[in-house]
Amino acid sequence: MRAAILLSLALLAPVATVSAGDNSSRSYQSSEARVAQQVRVAKVLMVREVRIQAKKTHTGTAVGAAVGYAVGDQINDRRTERVVSSVLGGATGRAVQGKFYRRGLEIYVQEPNGKTWAIVQEADVPVHAGDLVAIVGRSRNLRVVPLDR
Repeated sequence: MRAAILLSLALLAPVATVSAGDNSSRSYQSSEARVAQQVRVAKVLMVREVRIQAKKTHTGTAVGAAVGYAVGDQINDRRTERVVSSVLGGATGRAVQGKFYRRGLEIYVQEPNGKTWAIVQEADVPVHAGDLVAIVGRSRNLRVVPLDR
């Protein structure tokens, strides 16, 4: 049973990390590989830090319930204790998963034609007001990529 508890805890830890990493300017989905993307040069007007919350999934609830069941099974062999500990474990897993977030940036950029965008992405590349950047992608899937000076 101890192995099941440790495995369940190990599975719960990376849930938010995996799902939140999709908002990185360095992260691409396989469908975006080898596909030409539109690139526009723009100037950064303003940058502010934001929090990007993890995607809502049922993984935390399921893993928490499994851990709770295993703990309840170790404490007593009665069904009531297993059910109660499963419910409490599931609620705890859901609450813990909801607390995961990543540091993000809300980046306001302006193209030479005056068009202005606000783009949110993970804070994994340095971007500052006044920087020249490339806006990569199309309307729903834009990235801000700093240009080398």
